[in-house]
Amino acid sequence: MKYGIFIPGLPGPLETYDSMFEAYEAAKYAAEETDIFHEVKEVKE
Repeated sequence: MKYGIFIPGLPGPLETYDSMFEAYEAAKYAAEETDIFHEVKEVKE
């Protein structure tokens, strides 16, 4: 299973990861750097 980082309202994932933990950490970092909420969702392979 893959996990993607999404910004609500934009199509498609910005990045995909194999690990939910990696995706969460990347989304958290991106949100802190940009002040824009990033969410993690499962992505179909």
